[in-house]
Amino acid sequence: MSEPTPEQIERGSSALVPFVQVWNLPLNPENLDEMVYAVLKHARKTGPIADAEYEEIDRAVRAQLGEGA
Repeated sequence: MSEPTPEQIERGSSALVPFVQVWNLPLNPENLDEMVYAVLKHARKTGPIADAEYEEIDRAVRAQLGEGA
């Protein structure tokens, strides 16, 4: 599966900005980009999610967070 494009990440981040502002979330643009990347990367697979996939997604996102830290 291909990686989310920079344009998709930018659009997704733009869609989250109102939530961040209205809910007063302490996030910066880099946080939003990381969140959007994770959502797009894991949400584009089709079909029902298997129980084992929850753990796989959790591990992948935690690894992503470690890489970005």
